[in-house]
This record gives sequence, structure tokens and C-alpha cells, in this order.
Amino acid sequence: AGLARAPQVPPIEALPAVKPPPPPPPPPLAGPTVSPPSGPDVVERLTAAIKVAKPARKETEALYHAERQRRVAMGARELETKMGQEAFIAAKGAIKGELPKARFEPIAGQFNEADVFTLKEMARTSQLRFFEKITADEALDKLFLGRIPSKSELALLEDIYGEKLVSALMSKRALGTKIWDEFLAAANLPRAVQSAYDLGGILRQGLVLSERFPHNIPLWVGASARAIFSSKYAASLQAEIDDFVRLNPTTKLDLTRLTKAGTDLSRAEEAFISKWANRIPGLKQSARGYTLGLNKMRIDGYKYFQRAYAGKIPDAEFDNLARLINIFTGRAPLGALENSAPLLNTLFYSIRLQVSRVLTPTLLFSRSAVVRKEAARSLAQLVGGIATIAGLATLHPKVSFTLDPRSTDFGKLKIGNTRVDLTAGFVPYIRAAAQIATGQAKSVSGTIRPVKRGERLTTFIRGKFSPFAGFVSDVMAEENVIGEELGKGPIYEQLVTAGMEPVQAAQALQALVDRMGPLSALDIYEGLLEEGVVGGAVSTLGAIGVNTQTYPVRDFRDILAETKFGKKWVD
Repeated sequence: AGLARAPQVPPIEALPAVKPPPPPPPPPLAGPTVSPPSGPDVVERLTAAIKVAKPARKETEALYHAERQRRVAMGARELETKMGQEAFIAAKGAIKGELPKARFEPIAGQFNEADVFTLKEMARTSQLRFFEKITADEALDKLFLGRIPSKSELALLEDIYGEKLVSALMSKRALGTKIWDEFLAAANLPRAVQSAYDLGGILRQGLVLSERFPHNIPLWVGASARAIFSSKYAASLQAEIDDFVRLNPTTKLDLTRLTKAGTDLSRAEEAFISKWANRIPGLKQSARGYTLGLNKMRIDGYKYFQRAYAGKIPDAEFDNLARLINIFTGRAPLGALENSAPLLNTLFYSIRLQVSRVLTPTLLFSRSAVVRKEAARSLAQLVGGIATIAGLATLHPKVSFTLDPRSTDFGKLKIGNTRVDLTAGFVPYIRAAAQIATGQAKSVSGTIRPVKRGERLTTFIRGKFSPFAGFVSDVMAEENVIGEELGKGPIYEQLVTAGMEPVQAAQALQALVDRMGPLSALDIYEGLLEEGVVGGAVSTLGAIGVNTQTYPVRDFRDILAETKFGKKWVD
């Protein structure tokens, strides 16, 4: 009876909702006790302080002493907490590494709390990725102590605080370091000139991704062109790239930087890796269009994959797709040689692009199923696109296309004496492999001749040298990579025919143009010279990245006779 008289408890769903108390307001951000100065003002004072700072001596000794003490303490702790061989390995690891050096007197004492707050806020609110902001903050701490940040750190500081600050820091480097950097800038300048004044980045360096998204080719080429001629558009395009980085802070996409005073050269587009390029009219604008156009291409490709595979693949697979895009657009990783990229680019013509050409077919065997799928589709569209263009072009009776991989004309459309390479650099690898495997080569006249495999391999490697390294190689061999006398070519012949004396001057001018002339302009000149208006018109394809060459068909016997006796075979 007592249970029957107990009041009924309503179910949980029937209980009235109780509004929770509002959360306490967030505490204000900690800041300086005084009003912080403006960013430009403190950066200007920081730059001036670096410029007048005296070379460090005692500071370096103090840094050495403090770092040695810290490492010894860590090593001793490892010996105490571990046993046997493991203990000694850990202890030795704790004391390894280069000791820090101060290049100039510490300047931290010249700046108050408000100054430091302003500088840190500029880094925090910048467009850099998360880890880049952390690295930039560490670099700022280094310079306050009189230490020169690394090249990658200098590039980040330049993005935040400007070129003048980084130039002041670089002026404090050792003399040997300065000389080496100027040498790299000079040695890489010829390639920058060769790559300038055209829109070839999209179809030359990014051909595979272009074939994957052919409807975007006009958009990307147009973006490159607009970025060349409009600094305002270039700034808006860079803002779009910065927004992408902010929204995707951990992306593995390799977005390159414009070459400036403190740029880490391994992060710049290889075609314009020389900082001297900014000093030549037109090259700065060409580099801007080339870099921003390719970066937009990479971002658009990545965004497509984000939409296509959202919720269908693990997040880690997007890193694999970013790597695929990097390889497709000529930014292959160099592994253990990553830090040697600037030197390798001085020796070879765009080393990352060359490695990309080799790595592209290996993506078909990737451990990632989505990468295998996208690689297969992209390469199928590439081959299909080339076959379609070749098939339609050869309907004309004066156009041919060679399928024999031993031939010099393999994979090229031949229109008169003008050759059009539709593969953006894949053909030389296939041709070299076929010639080395068979021990045979087929000349443009159709003559099949034996080749020595070792010599063919050497010739292939020489053909991949940078303009600077190639010139040194040619001088040492006393002939160019195809066995011709140095300084001989169409410009030389025109000058000698016109009566230029001495002929050595004509040879020197031809050699200079061969190594430093804009490639697209030279293609058009040779096309006009050999084939007239038709050859010149076809050769304009070089301006959008489709490689062309114009030269007459010469019998191998004539080449041999001229090389050995200075006469034609019939004579």
C-alpha cells in the first residue's frame, strides 16, 4: 500500500530542460605591458642593428661552452640510465653534431618586450604553414643571439620581415659562403635566360598533369601569362596560394618560391634558381609567371583529388596524391641528396625534373592503390593524347611520325626539317635505353649504325648537363655533345657568310647564344632560317612548352667526311 501511494517520477524525456550557465569569457591574450610598436618600425630597427653588429668572438666561445655542457650532461644521463652497448651508443649520439656559432654580437638587449611581441605576432599571423611558423620563431631567436639562420629559415624570415632584413643577415656570413653562393647564382643564370620569355612551364614541366586535366590547360597557361604581365594579378594569385596553405597546413604539396635574397634554392623552380635572374629585364616577370602558374596547377590538381576522394580514402593517402602531383609537375624528391639540390642543379639541367621523368612510370607500381589508379589514368591519357595528335597530324602527306625507338626522330612529328617533341622530355630516356639495349642507332636519314654502349651512355649523361656544366664538358672534349665543332651553327654560318672577321668572333657569339639564348626564340629563328614561314610558325609551339628543333637531314657519311676531312662525302 505504501508503494502504491509513492509519487510517480516522470521519465527523463519529460523533465524540463535546464539551461546550463554560460561559459566564462576567454582570458585576454597576454601581451606587453606597453603599447607595441608598428611592425615596419621594429623590423627597420632590427635590420639596422644587424648591419652595425660587430663580429662575434667571445659570444661564440660562450655558445660553445654552454652547448658542450648541455651535451655532456645529456650523455652522462644516457650512460646512467642505460646499460651495455645501448648506453654508449646513446651517449655518443648526445654529443654529436656541429656546435653553434655566433657570427655577430647578440642584439637581444637592444629590444624591449613590446618589440619582441610585435615581431612574434608578425610571425604568428603570417600566411606560413604551422610548422613553418614554429621554425621562423626559432630562427628569430637565433638572430637575436647573433647566429645566422639556415637557408630554409632565412626564406621564412624573408616572407615575414622582408628582403632587407635577410640581406643584412646574409652580409654577416663567412666570406667563403658568400663566394660559393655567388658562384651558384652565376652558374645557374644561363638556364634562367634559356627558360625565359615563354609560357612553357605548364606543358613542358607539367605535361602529365596537363594531360590528366586537359580542360584546365588554357586556364593554367592563361594564369602564367597574366602573372608575367600583371603584378596585381600575380599578387592575387599568390594570395590564393597562401589561402590554400593556411587551410591545408600539413599538405605535402611542393609549392615553390620565387627566388629572392634569402630563398632556399632547393625550394625555387629549377629553371629560375639563380638569384641574378631578378637583375635582367624580363627574367623576374618570367620567373613569376612560371612559378605561380605551376603552383596554381598543383593546387588545382590537389583540390580535385580532395573533392573526388573526400571520405573515401584515409587522410594519409592525400599525402601520396600530393607526392604524385609533385612528380607529375617536375618536383621529385631527392632523398638523401635533398640538401645538395642547388649543387646538383649547377651540374645537371633541372635535376628534379629529370628524376621526375624516371619516377613517373614507377608510380604504376606504388603501394598505394589510389596512386596506381591515378597514375594509370594519367599515363593512359598522355599516351592517348600523343597518339591522337600524331594520328591526325600524319594525315597530311608532308608530316611523319617515327615509332622506331632507335631513331633520332623517335616520338616526334616531322614537318619538313622541323621536329616537334610531343612528350616533353620522356623520349630521350626511351631512345637511349633502346640504343644501349640493341647496340644500334638510326640516323635521321634512316641509316642504321652500330653504337658503343658505354659511349652512348656517356653521351646521354652529357646531354643532361646544365648549360654551365655542358660548356665545361664541351671545352674539355673539344666538341659538343653530338660531335660538332664548338661554336658552329646557323648564327655562325650567317655571320661568316656576311664576311665577319675574325671567324673566331663568330664562333664565340654562336657559343654564347647556344648557352644563354632563350630557347623558344632560338627555335623560331632556326625554323625561319631552314623552313621559312611554315618552319617559324611551327616553332612557335616552343613558346608554350612544346619542344621543337629544325635542322636539315644529313647523311652520316657527310657528317663523317666533314668532321675528318672538311669536305662532303662525294668530294
